[in-house]
Formats: sequence, C-alpha cells, structure tokens
Amino acid sequence: MRAGTKTIDCHFVWYTVSSLLRYSFSLSEILGDPCWSNSSFSSPDEVSNPIKSWFSSTASPGIESAESSCFSGFCFLAGGSSFSLSLDDDTITTSSPASSSFSGKLKQIEHALAAVKQGVTSLGIKATNGIVLATERKSTSVLVQADFVDKIVHVTPDIGMTYAGMGPDFRVLTDKSRKVSHTNYKRVYNEYPPTKILVSEVAKVMQDATQSAGVRPYGVSLLLGGYDENSGFMLYQVDPSGSYFPWKATAIGKGSNAAKTFLEKRWNEELELEDAIHIALLTLKESIDGEMNGDTVEIAVIGAENEDQLGFRGAAGVHGPRFRKLSPKEINDRLETL
Repeated sequence: MRAGTKTIDCHFVWYTVSSLLRYSFSLSEILGDPCWSNSSFSSPDEVSNPIKSWFSSTASPGIESAESSCFSGFCFLAGGSSFSLSLDDDTITTSSPASSSFSGKLKQIEHALAAVKQGVTSLGIKATNGIVLATERKSTSVLVQADFVDKIVHVTPDIGMTYAGMGPDFRVLTDKSRKVSHTNYKRVYNEYPPTKILVSEVAKVMQDATQSAGVRPYGVSLLLGGYDENSGFMLYQVDPSGSYFPWKATAIGKGSNAAKTFLEKRWNEELELEDAIHIALLTLKESIDGEMNGDTVEIAVIGAENEDQLGFRGAAGVHGPRFRKLSPKEINDRLETL
C-alpha cells in the first residue's frame, strides 16, 4: 500500500500480470469513504479484503472472469492526487478512465492537439502545376529578428514542410526528416524518397512518441508538399498521433476552421500555381491580426525546376530544386493585387 493522503476523488488501479487487464475504480464505491488516509489502516488486508468482496459481488465486464486464486497476484496502488494525475496525464499509453468505462482517448495526444490549435495558421494548396505552402510569421516583439527562424523549410530539393504548434518540436522533426531523406534513403537508393514514403517515415517517428516511456507526443501538426515522378505533386498533413492524409487544400492552427471553409469555396480542379498563391494570401488575410506584408507572411512553392538555383551545369540526370521560397518583395508585389 502506498503511503499518502487523499482529499478528493480517491482512485486505485488494479491489475494482474496474467490477464494484463487494467481498471480504475473509486475507493469510495468500495470502502464507503470518499477520502482516506494511509494511517486509517493497520495492514493492507484491511483495504484488499473489502476490495476482494466488492470484486466478487460486482458484475463489471471482465472482472467475473478473474479467478479468485489470482487475488494474491493483484497489485493495489492507492494514493494521493499525484497518482491520479499520473494515470490521466503522464501515462501516455493509458486511456482516460471515466467511472467504470473508458473514453478511448489519450490525454497526451489531446494536449498535443491543443498546442496545435494555439499555433498560428498554416495552409497548403495543391494546384495543377505545383504546391503552395503558406504561414504567418508572428513575432512576440518588434525587437525580434523574425527572419532568423524559418517556418517553412525544405527537406529535399523537391519537398517542403511547414507546421502549426511548438516550434522546437518542428525543428527536431525537420532534422529527423532530413536524416531519413539524405542518410537512410538516398544512401541506399541513390535518390531522394518520394513524398509519400517520407511522410510515412515522419509519421512513424511521431506515432512512436505516443507510446514510448519518458517522452511526450510532438506538439505539432505538419504540412508536407512535394513532387516525385510516380505521384506528381502531393500535399499531406501529419498529426501528433502519427495519422496522415493527402489533401487538395487544408489548413492547421488556430484559424484552421475558417481557413478550410474559405478554401472549400475557392479551390477547384483547374487551379494554377499563381492562382493558388493568390488564394493562400486571401486565406491568411482573414486570420492575421495587424499588418500583412512580406515580413509577416512566409510562402514557399514546389513547382517547376529552378535551374538557376542548381549552382552548376552539365551533370547528367541532375535538375534544379523544385522547392523555392518567395522573397518579401515577391510577396508584397502580390499583396498589392489583392
């Protein structure tokens, strides 16, 4: 029996190694006392015996299948608020208990999604001849050098990525994505991975963080746009749970709901890249507070090959990168036409 004092909402966890079942119940249901102190019991049997009796009389699912001889192998953990919080929040692989049933939700993933919802709006649009990634570049102070940190980055010459949520988590995932592309894949196949393969590898990294001890889920959602010869231009969204989906146009962040509604009205199958940039600026305009210019907006396109960015000529099979970020001047020129 763990030492401690409970003031409200007493809980314990019962589990057996043989069945690997885990339940959460209220001690007040069993002991008739909503608040308990460890000093109230002279031995663990004073707690375990009433619990055994309660188990034998209840018809809760799964408990009737447990053999009485297994009670010697049961572990009863009881304690104060720190234990209850550990079950609900810190243990990422445990579902949230609700009375005698489970909601099926993982609290840590919900927290990660809440971090995404607090992030600035980012969006992606797929056109017939390219992909547009756009996001707000928001500074906490006018003294901050905003262009020091990129919110849209290239992973390979033909794949770009942006995010909503926690910036440090995004930078970690950027490094992991580049490692997958340049070290793990290109070294073996002598080419960069297709967009879908890179997305699936990033999703595996994010999903692994949802069920590993000592870590938390990444507090970001990602938008990845890219081009490969098999699939052409593709746009994907990856969430903290590790789930990912292809999109024609989507948005993430605090203004995502309004942005998606706007994109649903403006997107069409014949959309050209330049029109997609125009729609991206109009969409961001609805969510940006204050002045909108080339310093507060970041836009990148994955489109035609940019031979001028290659740096050399004449190598067989080598082409310029498709990923290119628009300069503040290019953004300002387009804002004047809105």
